[in-house]
Order: sequence, then C-alpha cells, then structure tokens
Amino acid sequence: MQDAMNKSADAGFENTFRALLKAAVKESLAELEAERAGTDAYRDPGMYTRKEAAALAKVSLPQLDQWIRSEGLPVFRVGRNYRIPADEYHAWLRKHVASGRGGAEHV
Repeated sequence: MQDAMNKSADAGFENTFRALLKAAVKESLAELEAERAGTDAYRDPGMYTRKEAAALAKVSLPQLDQWIRSEGLPVFRVGRNYRIPADEYHAWLRKHVASGRGGAEHV
C-alpha cells in the first residue's frame, strides 16, 4: 500500500514538474520570437527601439545610426539591440534641432 502511495505522489510531482517546465519553455520561445521580430514583449514604454526613434524624427535608420556614432545620441545596448531613453531622446532632438545639427526638421 505504501508503494502505491509513493508512486501516486511521484506521478503527481512529475505531472506538476512537466507542466511548469512546459510553461517556462513556452514563455522563453515567445521571448525569442519577439526578439527575432524586432519587438520586445517586456519593453519599457519609456524606451524606444532604433526603428521607433527614426520614425519619430522622420529620418532613416542609417541617419539615426550616424547620430548614435557621431552626434552623441544617448543609447544603451540590451543584448544585440539598442534602447534609447525617451526623455533623453526628446531632449537631444530639441538641442540638435535648435542648433541646426542632427538633420531633423522638427520635433
């Protein structure tokens, strides 16, 4: 009888473990798919991607990359991706538009 109870407990543990493992794998796959698609499922709304920042300033991605490399646009890397803090981005744009640098016509 004790053996039957142990087997039942082991089976219950195994089923719970499998369910948790399956959920964790599913979540990890969703995150990888989002990264490959250029989105971030857990993205901070106070941050822009390169694509979002370029669209807001109505410039091309190469122009935005030039701003990052040469003009001091504030960015940081998350893995292989850049993230641009929204408040710093808007302040940078205002400063560079006012000085006639940066290439953006308006903010």
